Amino acid sequence: MRRDRGLFTVILTLCLGTLGAATVEPARAADCGDGIGPCRCGDRVVTNTRLGGSDPVLTITCPCDGLIVASGVSLEIGGTITGQSDACSGILIEGNATGVAVTDGRITGFGLGVDGDSLGAASGNRFANLQIRGGFAGFLLTGDANVVESNVVRDALVAGLMLIGNGNTVRLNRAEGAVLAGLTVVGEANAISRNVASRNSGEGIALSGADNAAELNRANYNGRAGFVVEGMGLTVRRNIGTSNALDGFEIDASASTFDRNRSDSNGLFGIADTGTGNIYVDNRCTGNDLGPSNPPDLCR
Repeated sequence: MRRDRGLFTVILTLCLGTLGAATVEPARAADCGDGIGPCRCGDRVVTNTRLGGSDPVLTITCPCDGLIVASGVSLEIGGTITGQSDACSGILIEGNATGVAVTDGRITGFGLGVDGDSLGAASGNRFANLQIRGGFAGFLLTGDANVVESNVVRDALVAGLMLIGNGNTVRLNRAEGAVLAGLTVVGEANAISRNVASRNSGEGIALSGADNAAELNRANYNGRAGFVVEGMGLTVRRNIGTSNALDGFEIDASASTFDRNRSDSNGLFGIADTGTGNIYVDNRCTGNDLGPSNPPDLCR
């Protein structure tokens, strides 16, 4: 019953690859921002800015990209950025950007809500209090030491939030209605806490890599497993997987610790482990259709 990890990667690549193959041509970026000038669709924000009624990007539907955010810039959206093309992005983070903050707004109608990948890895940035709907993915972010917190992503065709990198903090986000996965984090030493993945057609939360920590997350009513955990040296503590179609926790990890997790009323096992050398402490599994765990005695 385990999902083919390679197939997922291929599907994701093909779906997101359509962004590069599109015929929509973005307009040449002009600089904008507080003290520079109003921001229009496709512009590059170069100063710390709070968008408002004088910024056309909030009042029209963008034919392609919303805004590009330069390194070191804080952008408070303060409204809704709306697109009409799955080939474009609502917010593009400049390649190799650091010190960016994008907060407090809504993004809808783009292939990618926040794109921190296609122009180059983005590290040391913060994304908070954003509401993103539709598209292939709400977030696609590569890079290290980013903070992604308190965002809501709904109805993505592929993944709600997908982060690839090391030392990222992913907390207090909500992902609903994604076709393949609500929240996916790949890399090392990432901290994933207090996120909710609910009613996604695929899995709720997928975690892969080394030395990652997942704590106090919830995965409920998803169409496949609640949690898919792969890698080594992971700490998975006090998470809850409830009423998912397959296993509550699908584990293919080694030398990892699973402590005080709950897995109730799932369609297969509470916990299914095909890894090696894992430690299970005080986990609880009740009401799962095929029993508490496979192998036995991973939870009570």
